[in-house]
Formats: sequence, C-alpha cells, structure tokens
Amino acid sequence: MTGPQIIVLATPVFLLLIGFEFLIGLKRGRNTYRLNDALNSIGLGVMSQIVGVFSALFTVAIYAFAFEHVSLWQLSVREPGVWIAGLVLYDFCYYWVHRFGHTVALMWAAHVVHRLFGSFVEEDDAVPCVYGTRGPLRSWNPLWANLHNYADMAKDSWRARAWGDKLRVWFKHPGWRPADVAQRWPKPAFDLARVERFDPPMSRAAQGLAIVLFIVVLNAATLFLWFSHRMTLAEQAAAAALILAVLWAVGRVCEPSTGASVFSRKTPLRGLRPGPE
Repeated sequence: MTGPQIIVLATPVFLLLIGFEFLIGLKRGRNTYRLNDALNSIGLGVMSQIVGVFSALFTVAIYAFAFEHVSLWQLSVREPGVWIAGLVLYDFCYYWVHRFGHTVALMWAAHVVHRLFGSFVEEDDAVPCVYGTRGPLRSWNPLWANLHNYADMAKDSWRARAWGDKLRVWFKHPGWRPADVAQRWPKPAFDLARVERFDPPMSRAAQGLAIVLFIVVLNAATLFLWFSHRMTLAEQAAAAALILAVLWAVGRVCEPSTGASVFSRKTPLRGLRPGPE
C-alpha cells in the first residue's frame, strides 16, 4: 500500500473528527467553524497531499542519484548501528530544517502556516490572543496562500538598492526588510488590538456552490491519490492541474465579488500569539 493510499483511508476518520468537533461546538454554544475558512483550510491540506505525490518522486530521484554518484562509501544494511545512527542523524537534520523554517525568510515562506517555536505563552484573559501571522493573507486563494510570501520577498529584493540587501531579503529572519525599502515602502506598525478576521460574506447560492465544488475536488483528490502510482507523469500532472483549478474555484467563490466590501469581524480568537510578519 502506498503512502497516498494510507492518507485516503485516514481521510474519513479525519472528516469524522471534524464533524464531531463541530457538533460539540454547537452544543456548547461556541461554534468556531466558518464555511469559507473550513473549506479552504481543508483544501490546502488536499493541495499539500497532491503536491506531495510529485515531491516524493523528486526526493527519491535525489536519493538514488546521491547513492549512485555522490556517496564516498556504502554502509552495511545489516548492521544495527547503521540504522540507529541514521535515525539519530536524520532526526537531527530534520530539527535544523524545521528550525530554519522559522528563522530563515526563504524557508519560512513555505512554513508560514505553522506560528509555534518561541511564540507560545500561557493564555491571559487581559490580553486576548489571535491565530495567524502579523501579515494577514486576506484571501481564500489556495495558490496565493502558498506563494504570497515569496512574492513579497521578490518585491522587496527587486526594490532594494544594495546587492547585498537583495540577497539578505531571502536569508535573514522572517519580516526583515532593507532599510531603504522599509523607508520608501513602509508597512503600518502591527497593532494586536486592530487585528481583524478575514470573513467576507457569502450568499446562500455561493455557499451551496462552494460545497458542491468542494465535494467534487474531495472525490477527485481521493481517486488521484489512490491511483496515482498507476498513472504516467503526464496523467498525474493533468489530474493535479484539474484538482488545483477546482480548489482555486472554491476559494474564488468564497471571496466577495469585484467591488464588494469586505466584512471583517473584530471578535478576538483565543489561541497562539501571531507569528512573524
């Protein structure tokens, strides 16, 4: 059984737990679910699994190439010490990759959905907490959710005068900006009291369409993950592109139409403090 197939089998349990949590929230009078947020958050998880099919192939290819052409020597697979050392070394490397995902801007851009190392404190009723980053996305576009940080860094890198700053934008801590760029294109100071939740209104028709599209994409993703190992690369790419297009459509339906005002609720959300901008 392949990894994607295991994900498919686990998905009903995952959705069942979501429904269970939703019902508990209703019973307690504290429903924290919003249709637009729920559909697009789950959609981002679907996208992650779809992309994972291709990244897994890429990773295996790198390992195979390194094993055949780069390795200086080969260790015996029959020695228990080799496996123990490999496990410890892999975990050590994973730690640093994860840490760099929170401290290096280029890696943070791919890790921005995770806000935890160095930011957790006990809840204080006098200081309400909110979920999210200091630079809110304000969009339900799943493609833009994954690319907007790269776009912001590319813009700052292009605008910076010094070549060193053009490179530092990518490798300094998240939120770092060259002094000249920050002066010419300043960002407003972060104010926790003014944080607003992105929650544009949806008509009943839009809600119904979003649900139908999401059911379509969920079934398409299920079939893709289950049979992807039997597909050619071209078939995988075509199927993935179609699924991503429908995910984009779900996000577009959840956003207000052009010219419509965006409604943002100011009700604070309890939880982790905002991460880096």
